[in-house]
Amino acid sequence: MMKKILLTTTALLLAMCIQAKKVKFSVDFGTDSVSVKGPYIIGDFQTYLGQSNWNDYDTITFINKLQQEGTSSIYSLVVDIPAFQKYEYLFVNADGGYNIELPPLESQVQLGFLTNRFIFIDSTANDTTYLPTVRYAGNAPIGKQLLRFKVDMQNQTISNDGVYLSYKELPSTVFAPVRMCQLGNVYHHIIYVDTGVAAIEYDFLNGKTIANKEIKDATCTNANASRFISFSADKEIDTVCYAQCVKCTPTVIGNQIKNTANYIAPNPGYAGTTLHTSYTNYSIAIFNAIGQTIYEQKNCTSSVASLPAMPANGIYSVVIKSDNQQTSTIKYIQQ
Repeated sequence: MMKKILLTTTALLLAMCIQAKKVKFSVDFGTDSVSVKGPYIIGDFQTYLGQSNWNDYDTITFINKLQQEGTSSIYSLVVDIPAFQKYEYLFVNADGGYNIELPPLESQVQLGFLTNRFIFIDSTANDTTYLPTVRYAGNAPIGKQLLRFKVDMQNQTISNDGVYLSYKELPSTVFAPVRMCQLGNVYHHIIYVDTGVAAIEYDFLNGKTIANKEIKDATCTNANASRFISFSADKEIDTVCYAQCVKCTPTVIGNQIKNTANYIAPNPGYAGTTLHTSYTNYSIAIFNAIGQTIYEQKNCTSSVASLPAMPANGIYSVVIKSDNQQTSTIKYIQQ
């Protein structure tokens, strides 16, 4: 059986109303051989470009070919896509499904079984957003280290401005706030720092100004009341609860560990189950282990929704998306 590319489908609601943004994707092949057929990029952004067949090895059409920059090992492409969206993508060395890169775990979106890279585009300025030139099938640009930050916002009311990471490379005194990407209840952001940098001071903001800075316990902060991390290689920092030094404490109902905002019970289920959500206007999509859409329901308004029996026993990803683009992903087991 042919393998499937595990790329999620980004919702298209209101896409035509969102201002397009020029985004430059680039990849460095280093000393690796580049196929004479040319490298490509695939991703869910292709839907906005009117392209199809990007999510199945059997029928995929490779359209977006990367162009070599001079005689260097860097290949790139600029596309016009809507801003204020999360995108998932992968680079391909040639035009065949089995030549698609597998990035290290630290760079993966980590939603269910998905292994894609991800990015959140948060600017509609007229200039071009240049994404970092990562190594093919690698974590970071050459000479850089990856740091991935994660904060759980399940106990918070999210600011309309979004969730931000404010950080500075020690011993610098300049903070750089950047908007984080929502993946379920956890917000993520990846930065790349020079290999000579060994420590970062940072805070999470529920909003985009320093006035929205979280207030934390002194056990996980330094003299500046900020979080800090030391490192010597690529690092994915453990998820913490916003304004706390530890993970969020789940609420338990029977054998169901419940997200305070969204949860499924019973879970595991047998012939259908029930979704409980804090969202008031939302859509539901259920995906199987290879990323195929099994069930969809739009324009939901009830805090309780019945989910049908799945076609086979196994693990499924239930994705809930609100009308203001907040997303929650719940793992559901049918047995």
